[in-house]
Amino acid sequence: RKSNTGQHRKLNLYIAPGKYETTETIHVPWLGERLRIEARESWIHYLPKTGDVLVIDSQMNGRLRFGYVAGVYLEEGWIVKVQPVDLGPSAPLPKERQSAVIVSTLIEFNAIVAKAFYEEGMNQRGNGLLLDGSRGPILFSTIDVSEVNTCGTGVKLTGQTHLNRVNLWFNHGCDVHLQIDPDPMQNRIYSAIHSEGVPDSVGVRIAGDRNHIDLTMIQTAEGKGVVFDETARNNWVHVQNGQFGYTNHATSAANVITSQNGLAISTPDVPAAGEWLTNPAPANVEVLILDPGSVKTWRLRPLGDTERTIESPLRHGQQIRLSAGDAIWIDYVEEPPVWRWRVL
Repeated sequence: RKSNTGQHRKLNLYIAPGKYETTETIHVPWLGERLRIEARESWIHYLPKTGDVLVIDSQMNGRLRFGYVAGVYLEEGWIVKVQPVDLGPSAPLPKERQSAVIVSTLIEFNAIVAKAFYEEGMNQRGNGLLLDGSRGPILFSTIDVSEVNTCGTGVKLTGQTHLNRVNLWFNHGCDVHLQIDPDPMQNRIYSAIHSEGVPDSVGVRIAGDRNHIDLTMIQTAEGKGVVFDETARNNWVHVQNGQFGYTNHATSAANVITSQNGLAISTPDVPAAGEWLTNPAPANVEVLILDPGSVKTWRLRPLGDTERTIESPLRHGQQIRLSAGDAIWIDYVEEPPVWRWRVL
């Protein structure tokens, strides 16, 4: 129906309840600021094996609400691709001031489904939701998905995808449930993750910067609840159940995992006298001194802070806190100390 309110938008779109089948990609172009799409009671079923099901272009202050979007035959492509490409906001202005961008927009889905069910021993096929800011940024927006179901990659953030809120209330049955490429930064993400027995399933794979990720972890492959790639830096991850562990390939020591329970680390060997040991875990740890040995002097080097020298022996039962990236130096003559590390 015509809306005639606002300088840019001409139409709102309301889709009646029902199941709709399509053999072609559905495109949502730039139609003006404050666009409203109401399709929460619809079921969009994509029949081909390749391609993207739903592609959303530039938006500003929009409210786009969808129901069930599925491509259960999909072997290659994305169920939903949010990708600003065409010039959108500021369209009445001179062309040099127009931009491709998604900004201050709410996008909702009841469910994004790439496969009808999981078959034992088979990897998943088809991918779920792509937030792609490689051709135009995605900024200050909210993405809310009630369910991501049985995808190769459940949700992926790439390009200039910054400062968004992403809610993934039930993200399950995927090879990789959540992937954050090197460029995205300062996003706040919640996801409940359950691999449902998919082999080698990854909870979240992170390569970006300063993202805040809150996870309810039900099941993943061992050691793959959280995976930090080489470029990951300054990310904060909270895991309610950390028993599935982590893998840390990051060159930066500034990533942090916190957990209410279950996150375990291995106690490192005491370094040779006069050598520094950087906390190898992407977590804040407590070092408990079980035997002080013959230590007379020790030092702490907090990440990004001033090194401190303590001219004093260690003590039985002493507790030393090391944040992620902190380093400790111990000088002893004959007997090294004995310690035990645990995540705080």
